[in-house]
Amino acid sequence: MTDFAEVPTQDKDVLYAKELHIYLDERDNRTPEMKGSVSDGFGKESSVVDFPVRDKKAVLHVRRRRWTTPDGRTISVDLDKKIQLTHPGTRYSKDFVLFLKKANG
Repeated sequence: MTDFAEVPTQDKDVLYAKELHIYLDERDNRTPEMKGSVSDGFGKESSVVDFPVRDKKAVLHVRRRRWTTPDGRTISVDLDKKIQLTHPGTRYSKDFVLFLKKANG
């Protein structure tokens, strides 16, 4: 976690008056095959809407790390196979989507 901010909600027709924005940067998660790779900053930020926190809409801002290999290629570790951040076709977290499906039938 690199930062957080609490801001008023921009939409007037919403349940929550405030939004909690949490900024997350991917850790150094190099695999043994990536020995010798050097961090090359971060890729484009992705936003994920998650469960509300203390009556505030929660928005996670996630930045994935890029790596430069010794031969000059730029790669990133494929965490999507290990961690599914969003439900397919949505910008909502997987657990939040399942909760909404159960709540709405």
